Amino acid sequence: MFMSKKGFTLIELSIVLLILFLIAGGIIGGSKLISNAKINNLIKEIAMYQQQIVVFKKKYGYLPGQMPNAREYHSHLTNGAGLDHYYHPNEEDIREKVTENFKIFDHLHAFGLSDFKPSNSSPNQIKVGVNVPASSGFKEIGFSFYSLDYGERYDRNTQSAEFPEYYNNVMVIGRHKTNSYTVGKFLTGAQAFKIDSKIDDGIPSTGRIYAVKNKHSLAPKCTTSDVATDAKYDRTLGDEETCFIGYKKIGEW
Repeated sequence: MFMSKKGFTLIELSIVLLILFLIAGGIIGGSKLISNAKINNLIKEIAMYQQQIVVFKKKYGYLPGQMPNAREYHSHLTNGAGLDHYYHPNEEDIREKVTENFKIFDHLHAFGLSDFKPSNSSPNQIKVGVNVPASSGFKEIGFSFYSLDYGERYDRNTQSAEFPEYYNNVMVIGRHKTNSYTVGKFLTGAQAFKIDSKIDDGIPSTGRIYAVKNKHSLAPKCTTSDVATDAKYDRTLGDEETCFIGYKKIGEW
């Protein structure tokens, strides 16, 4: 007795291919939804920290972390220096920079403006989720602060990795880098462009949201040029993480 062998018909093959196509489309569509949700959440977090610092400065007259009489309000706090700026990246050692960022969020939390309560358990390194807050969407991404105008020791037009614009106090958003701030790459060029476009002007060299020059060692592929008038986000590299971003003039409207 012979068993008849029957192959798939063209219709059956078409149905299988359609199912596979729908599954693949669903995965890709779901991935885009997740990416967009993470980006939208990050945009809200950037606006939240900006607003917290603006409110603190308007109410108490100082930047959080710089308030010189903070202990008069809450005895466990560390007083600040009363300055109108944070440390420049080239100033002070890493311990001072860590302490400053810890104090920023310690002041914001103590005065009821932030839910994030920082820990001083890591005095030698900025640690995301410990002494600076983590993004709820992007894994291991944090927020830290410094000043890019005060204490400048070089001509920004010819030597700096930043474009020649007024920066003042900035918030940088990225992965933690050893002995530094949260300036590690985590965004694709397309994602950075999307964030900049939603908050600002979509240009890495102007406005409140910025990225660094093409020559910057920490993010050499994020932008297309070192010339401010020519620079764009490089959106040709697919899913490669090439950017961290910053928010200029933090604490100012």
